[in-house]
Amino acid sequence: MIVAKQIFSLNEQGKRRNNEDNIYPPKGSANTSDKLFIVCDGVGGETKGEVASEMVCTAINQYISKQQLPLSDGHQTIENAILFANSKLAEYITKDVAAERMSTTLTLILMNQQSVIAAWCGDTRIHHIRDGRVLWKSDDHSLVHELVRNGEISQAEARTHPRRNVITRCLNGQNVNNKVDFHEITGCKADDFFLLCTDGFLEQVDEQVLYEVLNDDQTTDKGKYFLQLCEGKTKDNFSMYLVKIAEATAAIDMEEANAEAEVPPVVPIFSKNRWRLALLAMIIGIACITILFIWRRKNGHISQEDANPQELIRKNSVTTLAAKPPFLYQLSFIKT
Repeated sequence: MIVAKQIFSLNEQGKRRNNEDNIYPPKGSANTSDKLFIVCDGVGGETKGEVASEMVCTAINQYISKQQLPLSDGHQTIENAILFANSKLAEYITKDVAAERMSTTLTLILMNQQSVIAAWCGDTRIHHIRDGRVLWKSDDHSLVHELVRNGEISQAEARTHPRRNVITRCLNGQNVNNKVDFHEITGCKADDFFLLCTDGFLEQVDEQVLYEVLNDDQTTDKGKYFLQLCEGKTKDNFSMYLVKIAEATAAIDMEEANAEAEVPPVVPIFSKNRWRLALLAMIIGIACITILFIWRRKNGHISQEDANPQELIRKNSVTTLAAKPPFLYQLSFIKT
C-alpha cells in the first residue's frame, strides 16, 4: 500500500486583498493515514473564488470519504467526485446570481493500492519528484502554456508574460471549459515526493530550487523553508501540499504474494522415481507369476499349453485389460 511518510502544507496570503486558495486536508490537520490531498485556487478575476475553492475541496472529500479504500476504479471514483463538486457549484449559483461566474482550479492526488492517481483542471500544478528531479508534472490549462506548446514563446517568456494568469479551464457552476485531466502514476518508490501547488507558489520556486531543497537533509521542515522563501515576495497567494512517500511496495508485494500463491510445478507422472517403482512392481509381478507357475506345475495344475511362462503372462495381461470398462481404459491411456 502507498503510504505517506511526511506531509508539509502551506495556505498563505500573498499580496492579494484576500486568500482565495483552499487545500484539503485543511492546513495543519493532515496526517500520514490520509490518502487524498487537494489544492484549489479560486479564480480571483471572478466573484467568490474563495467560496468555489472551498466548496470543491469539501465536496470531493465528502464523496470520496464514503467510498471504501483502496478503490477498485480510482479514476472513475475521482471523476464522479468532481462531477459531484461541480453540481454543488451549479446549485450554489442558482441561489446567488452574483456568483454566476465563480470558479476554481483543481489539483488532487489519491494514493491508492498500487498507484497514485492525479487529476487537475486549470494552472494549479502537480509534480512527481524523485531524488530532487521532476519525473512528471501536469500540463497547465493556461494561455501561456498553449503559446509555449505551439512554439510561440519560450518557458522563460511565459514566466513574465502579461497574460500568464489567463486560464483555459476551471471548475465552475456553468459547466463550461471544465474538463479534468487524469494521470496514473505507478512504480512509486519510498522517498518519492508529490508536490501540489498553486501558480503563486511557483513565483519563487522553480525546479532548481526543488532539487536543492528536497535533497538537503539538513532542511527537515520543508514547509517552513518554502514559507520563508515565498513570504513577502510572492504577489499571488501561495498554497501547496508536499507529500513524501514512506512505502510504495504495493506492486512488489503483489508480485511476491502471487509468487507465493503459485501452484507448484506439476511433477510428471512418470518421473525417474516412478519409473523405478513401476519397474520394481513389474519384476515382483513376474516373480510372483513364475513362482505360481512352478508351484502349479509341480502339483499338476498346469496344462502343457500353459507350460511356457511368457504365454501365461500374455494371457493374464489380456484378461486384465478386457476386464476394464472402455472409459477407464481410455482415461488411463490419456494420463500416460
